[in-house]
Amino acid sequence: MFRKEVSTRTIAIVVVLILGLVQFVYWRLLVYRPPGKAAGGGGGGPMPGSIRGAVGLEDVQVEALAGGFPGYADGPAWKARFYGPNALALDRDGTLLVTDSRNHRLRRVSPSGTVTTVAGGGPPGGPGGQSEGPALEARFRYPSGVAVGAEGTVYVADTGNHRLCRLRDGQVSLLAGGTPGTADGQGAQARFQAPAALTLGPDGALWVVDAATLQVRRVDGEGRVTTPAQVPPPVRAALGEAAPDPAPVLLSAWEDRWAGPAATPYSVGRRAPAGSPAGMPRLFADTDHGTVLLQKEEGAPLLLAGRRPEGTTWALEPDGPGNRAGFALPAATAMAPDGTAYVAEYEGHRIRRLRLPSWLLEGALTAPERRPGRGRRNRRGR
Repeated sequence: MFRKEVSTRTIAIVVVLILGLVQFVYWRLLVYRPPGKAAGGGGGGPMPGSIRGAVGLEDVQVEALAGGFPGYADGPAWKARFYGPNALALDRDGTLLVTDSRNHRLRRVSPSGTVTTVAGGGPPGGPGGQSEGPALEARFRYPSGVAVGAEGTVYVADTGNHRLCRLRDGQVSLLAGGTPGTADGQGAQARFQAPAALTLGPDGALWVVDAATLQVRRVDGEGRVTTPAQVPPPVRAALGEAAPDPAPVLLSAWEDRWAGPAATPYSVGRRAPAGSPAGMPRLFADTDHGTVLLQKEEGAPLLLAGRRPEGTTWALEPDGPGNRAGFALPAATAMAPDGTAYVAEYEGHRIRRLRLPSWLLEGALTAPERRPGRGRRNRRGR
């Protein structure tokens, strides 16, 4: 065989091209940020500054629990279908209650992802209706809130019918409202204007946000509605939608990377109702930016997972670690006593589950094995 000679000039050109390619990749992936983007640190390493890029913590795992396509079907996780789930509450048996708003129903999701219908009837995806009676025959119109009382009574905000309903012993009955307005009063004499987020307060009363006016109303066990001048802070925090003003967000658990209220890609916009057991950090969703955050009693919330959607179309977002996963309009959150977190995706038509690391559940905002200010490359000795 003849050995072909390669000139020194050719070798030099090849080496220059390879070095140029390596420099380009390094610049685009690790250094360069478009104008308006700031450096940050999510999951202990470098993070794109805009929520349009991957954000959140790599220690958080996001996975689908049930649903994923619009429609209506009970059954195992892969078969179940939702159409605009937008409120969550944990029942006493550990299962998850979901208001399936555009199907006008209340659904239940087991820890394994099996979905059953608890209340509501009529054509799924239709205009809804208004009636009481046996759970599966009662009619709702775009329900958007759910809460569970200490005795097991389930409360539903029947948003399109401007009323609050009570589910007990397999029967749906009227608690208060039924006609649009803002009047206080007893039972059907009270008036709501699109009641939505619900929570049980420390006093055992039911608290609700009128979505059309952002008024916070109190409802006692007998259905008497009042509009207090002062709302307990835990109630206001749990309702979320009653406090829509932007707030700063902590972008990294290990670096002092903060963004003020003026930095809109990072600031919290409209909060979805939050659900967390007493004594644990509060989990909530930022519906404006498609993210899920965790907040202690004081200070700015920590960004766990999510990304700002491209344009105005919400697409099905991937599962995975918090710095890669996204949400298609997260509308509500709930957290179980064991730290398992759930998110209802209104436009993703599914329920997601978040597995949080123990150091977050213990109330810390810093992983014990990582020193503040050190990124992924530092931890691996590179």
